[in-house]
This record gives sequence, C-alpha cells and structure tokens, in this order.
Amino acid sequence: MLSGCKTTKKLHYFLSESTRKTNHHISEAILKLTPEMSDKKKQALIEQLTNNDPDERRAGIMAISHGKPSRWKVTPKLLSVVVKNDHDQLAQTIAIERLVVVAPNKEVVTLLGDTIKNSSKGIQLACVIGIGEIASPKSMAILQEQLNYNDHDAVRRAAATALGSYHKKSVVNALIKALNDDAFEVHYHARLSLIGICGQDFSYDDALWKKWIMQNEDAIFTD
Repeated sequence: MLSGCKTTKKLHYFLSESTRKTNHHISEAILKLTPEMSDKKKQALIEQLTNNDPDERRAGIMAISHGKPSRWKVTPKLLSVVVKNDHDQLAQTIAIERLVVVAPNKEVVTLLGDTIKNSSKGIQLACVIGIGEIASPKSMAILQEQLNYNDHDAVRRAAATALGSYHKKSVVNALIKALNDDAFEVHYHARLSLIGICGQDFSYDDALWKKWIMQNEDAIFTD
C-alpha cells in the first residue's frame, strides 16, 4: 500500500503516463473526488476511465454505475465529468444514460441541457431522451426549445415524445405547431403526444386541435 508523499508522487506520475492521449480532466477529477478510496482502487479506476481504448472506458462507466458503486455519493460527479470530457460518443451516451438512472435531479437536467450545445447529433439525442426521463419545469422548457429549434429530426422527435408527459398549455401549443414540421417522424410523434394529453385525435388539422383545446382547456391543463 502506498502512503503519504510517495502516494501522491506515484499517482501523479501514473496519471502523466496514462492520460497523454486521453482526457486529463477525468483523471484529475478522480483524484479530487475520491480522497477516501484506497490507492489501489483509485489507480484501477483512473486506468479504466482514462484508458486509450474506448471499450475499456465504457466498461468503467458501467462498473461505477451499477451495484454498490452506483450508490456512492461521488458516482454522479464522476459520471458528470465523463459526460463533459470523454470524446467517444458511445462512452458519453452510456454515461448520460447511467447518470439519469443514478441521479435524476435538477443538476443533471442542467448538465444535459448545457451538453446539448455544440454536441453531435447522437449526444444531443441522448441528452433529450435523458431529460425526458426527469420531469421538471426546467426539463419541460428545454424539451420545448429542442422541439422548436433543433436542426436534427431525431432530436425534435424525441422532444415531441417526451413532452407528451406534460399537461401544460405551452406544451400543447408547441406540439400543435410541430404538426407542421417537415419531418414525418416529428409531426407523427407530436400528434401521438397530443392524443395522449387530450384523449382526442384531429389528425394533423391544427385548426381543429386549437378549437377543441380552447373549448376544453380547463379539463386538460394543470396550469
């Protein structure tokens, strides 16, 4: 077992060697966030989450987000660091999926909302799906923004689907607007969400949807 200054020196030497081609932020976060972890476990975790092989990093993400490690207070923070810093899309996606399961809270919604910006289509999609699993006013606002303005059909479709859980006037208005989206997968799922919220089906006739909602809004909206 390593101890004292020798521990710090050896760990930092190990880090400088193991992270030359991987993400330095992840390894530094592990050192900062796991002060009570044994040196052996700490080194093994660093080696796995900063490995040059993406498959090893993915395995590390799964290892810390299942069973006993998933209940560690530090686990959501480690997963958040991976989400922000790993450049492998699949590793990021797995970290997002597991983070939503391990810590479905407003901090995660904020993180995923920020991650959507300047991310690839796949990561944006994972973030929107994740946000859809955490019901909150902020989640609703982000989902509406993605439905209205995202450039990717699959992301708008995921937002349309997730918004089906909100019986809010602003959501219904956004879904009605999405009935005219050029992408079939978007306007189809917007229609399905409207059917789920209203218990009615007026196909893609936005005028009929608006008329019925105006006559029945007190019965369907929670705001």
